[in-house]
Amino acid sequence: MKYKLIALLIFILLVIVSFNGVMGEDEGRFSYIGRVWTDNSIPPYSGTVENKAPGIIELFAISNIIFGINLFFVRALGIISIAFASIGIYHIGKKWHSDSAGLLAMIIFGFTVTWRLLDGAFNSMTEDFMILFVVLSLLTGIQIKDSNNRLKWILLSGISMGFAIAFKQIAITSGLGILIILLLILSDMTTVKYLIYSVLVYGFGILIGTFISLIPIFLSGVSFMEYFNGVWLILLKHGPGPSLLHRIQFFRQLWLESRFVYFYPFLLLLVLQGNLLKNKYILGLLIWLFLDFVGVNASGYYFGHQLKQIMPSLSLIIGILIANSLYKHIVKKDIFKKHINRIAVVVIFFLLPYDLLIDNYLRIRQDNYIHSDKEVGLFIKNNTNPEDYLFFLCNANAVLAYSDRVTSSKHFCPLFINYPDEYNEVYSDLLNKPPKLIIRRELDIWHFPAKFEDYVEQNYSLFHKQYDFLIYKRNL
Repeated sequence: MKYKLIALLIFILLVIVSFNGVMGEDEGRFSYIGRVWTDNSIPPYSGTVENKAPGIIELFAISNIIFGINLFFVRALGIISIAFASIGIYHIGKKWHSDSAGLLAMIIFGFTVTWRLLDGAFNSMTEDFMILFVVLSLLTGIQIKDSNNRLKWILLSGISMGFAIAFKQIAITSGLGILIILLLILSDMTTVKYLIYSVLVYGFGILIGTFISLIPIFLSGVSFMEYFNGVWLILLKHGPGPSLLHRIQFFRQLWLESRFVYFYPFLLLLVLQGNLLKNKYILGLLIWLFLDFVGVNASGYYFGHQLKQIMPSLSLIIGILIANSLYKHIVKKDIFKKHINRIAVVVIFFLLPYDLLIDNYLRIRQDNYIHSDKEVGLFIKNNTNPEDYLFFLCNANAVLAYSDRVTSSKHFCPLFINYPDEYNEVYSDLLNKPPKLIIRRELDIWHFPAKFEDYVEQNYSLFHKQYDFLIYKRNL
């Protein structure tokens, strides 16, 4: 079975599971920020509050410039990114062990990231692009093994990692893992002084990649401190996450009660093949997996798209373990190839995202299927003028994206309104730029202070109810 065929199957499957017609809340948030940046000259971080690095926002800004408000463009880029990342994983597995190991790793990675558990239907998340550059960073870095110009490849590896961090900050854990792998490779080839120099070159490459990603932001007038506060310090301010009890519950549900348990028996092969631990590549992959595992657990929320981060290293480890196990017991080449092809087919059917495939099929069969967020967003657009402001006393980023309007405050998402000074700033914005419409939901987890309720009661009347959205209009 050829890797190009597997890449094509992964691409087709990603397209199928993405064909759901529903804009996710994260997609809505990125879409809104990108739109007001290009259409209203409101740049990220200074004009909108967001804790994501600029890479994903820049992609949505480009998407808005070319196609306006849409779903397909960034998702298509995400699908292409995952497909190419799977090819990169194949080449790493092939270089470090065998063609069979690369093929199995590619299948495990490409098909697992289509699961609902990993938000497989939403391929425009930060992780989809981050993973591509992480894989490219490793694929580039390991060229040092056969190169006379090692520092060039280390620098390029760092630049690629800089691009990965430009999509999501937690890529730092992946960057550390890959740096350790590169140092393990170099350890038998050079001096301690050269290793230190390599670390500096790798770090310099990360700075270059990061700076390149910041150029559009700085050209829009965003200062370095606004970027630093919006991307890094905000993680400390809004970083406590769930309580310890909830973290334990989420941890148990994910790692002990989900499809992830499928992989554990294969990891036990490492116990039966302990000699692999003497292989610096396997040791490096295990360190990388551990660091990304720490990164995935850091927030405590376990959103599906976050889990994709561990899949490159996990897929490579399992692919190598399975292939190595067969190598030990099957000598004849033709019999080995036959077994690998059979295993590849079984793994593909084992990992298919059956739930998403069935859901999308049923959704297409429903002639009266309606995307409620889009309908509500278009209703708001049709009942306001471009210069009118909105404000949402709920989390409804997709509605905001489709409304094609601007909110009264840069704190448009309640996820980033947690402290009294932030609530006071939002309230001041409502007084200075009173929205024509205020939107809330009948059932919503976000609770605003009493003065917001009083503000709505004194100045607004219920204008329209659609699904569970309550739309209030400012009194004349």
